[in-house]
Amino acid sequence: MATAIRLTRRGRTHQAVYRVVVADSRSPRDGKFLQQVGFYNPNSTPAEVRFDADAIIDWLEKGAQPSDTINSLLKREGIIAKYHAKKAGEDVSAFELKTIAERSRNKKPGAKATARAEAEAAPAEAAAE
Repeated sequence: MATAIRLTRRGRTHQAVYRVVVADSRSPRDGKFLQQVGFYNPNSTPAEVRFDADAIIDWLEKGAQPSDTINSLLKREGIIAKYHAKKAGEDVSAFELKTIAERSRNKKPGAKATARAEAEAAPAEAAAE
């Protein structure tokens, strides 16, 4: 049986939330699945992502194929890196996955945010002189 790690849709119209499941690749999107291994809410800021990393790595070792979306989420969380390290025979007991705070801390402010900060700082500098 070919297994896939993919999303199943839940929630209301225009307010979708997703479960990350391991399912037979022939089953329908919201049909029967083998195990739920995570949760994804793209509507929150930042997007809420929770994974059972050990279960996902176990399924990847058994040959489950992640969908494109799941693959990008697993890369972002660092689970794919942990899987490849384990596959290469490295010790992964001290391997730490990235948290939401660490991911958001590494981002640079955009052009609009930079311009807004400069505009707010200009009157304060003029008043100080």
